[in-house]
This record gives sequence, C-alpha cells and structure tokens, in this order.
Amino acid sequence: PPPPPVPLPGSVPVVTDAALADTTGLNTLNVYDPAFAGKVGWYLSLSAGEKVLSDSEVFAGVLLFTSFYPTQGTCSTKGGNTTLYALSYLTGGGASDYDAYVAGTDGLSKVAGSYGGLSSGPVISLPEYGASTGGDAVLYVCTSGEVCGNPPAPDPGSLRSIDYWRDL
Repeated sequence: PPPPPVPLPGSVPVVTDAALADTTGLNTLNVYDPAFAGKVGWYLSLSAGEKVLSDSEVFAGVLLFTSFYPTQGTCSTKGGNTTLYALSYLTGGGASDYDAYVAGTDGLSKVAGSYGGLSSGPVISLPEYGASTGGDAVLYVCTSGEVCGNPPAPDPGSLRSIDYWRDL
C-alpha cells in the first residue's frame, strides 16, 4: 500500500469517521466509556432527511442545535418539524431531562424539545442578575409554525461568579 500522506506545514490533519466515536444510539456517556477508546472525538448521525440549518451554541458545557425534518405531501404551513438537541460537548451524550420529563422517567436525553415548523437556531439570554427571571439563563427556539419555545436552559453554574469591572 502507498505510504500515508504527509501533512503540509501549517495544515490541519483530516479526521475520518473511524477516528470518532459514534454516539448516535448512546444517551449518557463519559470519556471513560469504551466507545471512546482510541478516539479523538465523537459524531451524531441524524435521521434520513433530517438537516441542521442553523448555527449551534455551546453554553455551560452543552452543545445546543436545532434540526429540521421536512414533511412530505402535506399542505401545512409548518412544512415539517424541528428538534432541539442538547448534548455534552465533551462526549456527545444527552444533556437534557426533556424526554425524562415528558415520559415521567429518569435520565438524560439528547432531545431537549420538539416543535412544528422551521426553526431558528437556539438563542441564550442571560439577563442581569436579579432580573425578573432571577438571573437564570433563558433558552429560546422560534419556529415558523409556533410561537417561541422556551425549554429549560443549561444551568450557567460558575458563570454567575464572573466579576465585571463595574462590580469592583
């Protein structure tokens, strides 16, 4: 076989699927899981026809992104369905208790919400501490078929201890 290609100075090496852990069927993971042995990262396969159409956000260690699955042969103004995903950015495992809340079970899930219509990307609002929300982060996902969804946002944890120059 031919020798492997030599990367040019300053170039980025190509990462293939073989170098990544497939976390598609796994919900809760940690970096010591056997699925990560010898891997340099992870990936998640979406359902056939499902597409990511907007930017993702990383907040408090959680990767948030929306996907869209178009519906076929309907005359609906919604045009399809949106899923909000919440994954651990380190492992690709579930970081939301949405499914557990809906099903009345325990455990974390990759799905944080489901909506009708084409969506925006997730938007995090971190109001001034002491505001009407109590300073908690608020997560918004707006779609063409519904008003803005408001699933629980990841807990900002240590972000509340940030001191700004005006506070000193």
